[in-house]
Amino acid sequence: MSIAKKLSIAKALLPKGLRFLVKEGYRPLHIQQRAFDRALQRAKLQFPNKNSADLIAEASKYVAPPNIAPHPTGGASDLTLVDVNDSELDLGTPYDAIPQETDNATFFDAANISEEARKNRQILAHALQSVGFVNDFTEWWHWSYGDRYWAVMTQATQALYPAVFEQERIGLYKHS
Repeated sequence: MSIAKKLSIAKALLPKGLRFLVKEGYRPLHIQQRAFDRALQRAKLQFPNKNSADLIAEASKYVAPPNIAPHPTGGASDLTLVDVNDSELDLGTPYDAIPQETDNATFFDAANISEEARKNRQILAHALQSVGFVNDFTEWWHWSYGDRYWAVMTQATQALYPAVFEQERIGLYKHS
């Protein structure tokens, strides 16, 4: 079953008047690479004395390295909730906030968010988990189905959607 179909089923599980606002789904590899390169450049400026491995680890706190990133597989979705007026609900932090800049309030189970935000996160989780999505616990908005993270979290024997380098090897992904 496609990600879009799963999201459609999950939408039906939301309370009346709420719907998903998909912020991002599939992300082409070249965009993932560009985002990671920018994060790496910021890390180099912030930590000029760190070695390459440490800089990559620092950049990875903000953007997944392209060879393991879930969005280029098509299995990851970033989404939030909106009401009938298309107003985003309070989920504790803005979408795409940086954990280190929010005292980790982006973490799904963060204790430093309002009761309303906690309730809204639970609504989001109930709908998405009911159709098989798993949350990246550091980003309340990031949900996966079929990628490698999903496989690990569900103890599946393998991902349904291959990693980018595997897609390239078997010819599913072409650089633009």
